Amino acid sequence: MIRECVLFAAGIYLALTVYQASRVPGTLGESIAVGAILVLGATLYWAREKHLLERGEMLLVWSCILLFLVYTLLTLGGLL
Repeated sequence: MIRECVLFAAGIYLALTVYQASRVPGTLGESIAVGAILVLGATLYWAREKHLLERGEMLLVWSCILLFLVYTLLTLGGLL
């Protein structure tokens, strides 16, 4: 059940990303990157090996944390 919910949520976010790219053409590169991350994250839950799933989840969690940190530092530094 969780796998299907994750896949459904990724599909909704992917649809929103495509909609945003169609409305604001300047976000096309960002939309492609977000779409790739969503597809990778959603397909990770279909992995059969528990070890692979756990490593993938931890990689995604730490990637998000580091991206928020970089965003915060860039914002505080006045670059964004």
